[in-house]
Amino acid sequence: MLKHVLVARSAAGKRLGEQLSTNPVLQTIAAEYGFRSNDAKLFEQAMAQLKLPAPELLELGDIPATHLLDAMQKTITDQLQ
Repeated sequence: MLKHVLVARSAAGKRLGEQLSTNPVLQTIAAEYGFRSNDAKLFEQAMAQLKLPAPELLELGDIPATHLLDAMQKTITDQLQ
């Protein structure tokens, strides 16, 4: 099973993560934008329609700790202001 890299920071985020994991319509939309889901064929089909190769997924890194994500978000937000 594929690890999802969505970090739910609220109840709504948790619901989104659950839907991305279980809702085939959302998984298809995500695949069209280049995201992989638990169904590898959806991603392969989306890439084939775009005439792009579907690179093999060999390994995923672990999600950074929440405090690191917060620091990254703050840095990016500060630089964009």
